[in-house]
Amino acid sequence: MKAIRVGVGGFLCETDTLAPTKASYDDFERGSGWPAMARGSGALAATPGANVVMSGFVAAAEARGWELAPTLWCAANPGAQVREQAYESVVTEIVAATVGWFSPSLAARPCRRADQHSFDAHA
Repeated sequence: MKAIRVGVGGFLCETDTLAPTKASYDDFERGSGWPAMARGSGALAATPGANVVMSGFVAAAEARGWELAPTLWCAANPGAQVREQAYESVVTEIVAATVGWFSPSLAARPCRRADQHSFDAHA
């Protein structure tokens, strides 16, 4: 039987509406208390043992023998909302990392806008 292949990535930011500043792309690159931004196989290596959804998901998926196709992991300290540029940049990169994973007919379809994609923000 062919292994299940799952795209995996993380985009974490606790939103605090009382915080004085919005989370920027630089905040996600640094991590600031969370593992810093990591791409590809580095995304899988960034979170083992951390108290984040990706850590538990990766452990469970590996225990089941699933093939993981990592995209990007990033997190920022709590802030007000995420700046639009940061959101668009991170989501665009995660989606772009999946190009070519599917059949040619699916890969040829234009991507939807990033704000039309669904992400599980909580476990």
